[in-house]
Amino acid sequence: MSITVSFTPETEAMIRQRAGAAGKAVDAFVQEAVQEKLQAPRSFRELLSPVQDALAGHGMDDEQLAAMFDQLRDRSL
Repeated sequence: MSITVSFTPETEAMIRQRAGAAGKAVDAFVQEAVQEKLQAPRSFRELLSPVQDALAGHGMDDEQLAAMFDQLRDRSL
């Protein structure tokens, strides 16, 4: 399948630079980048889902989970 995509000159320059640095043709580099994006989790909720499931198995609800993350965030600041 072929798709035509237009990029800004700045984005095109970045793609060409990164493809060259990776030793790849531009089309191969863009195809890999799209594949990586499609394989990535779609949302924070999806990314966090396994953690929530594990914690729910230990009796932790959403409010307790949020409080735990707030405490961890505050400690890291």
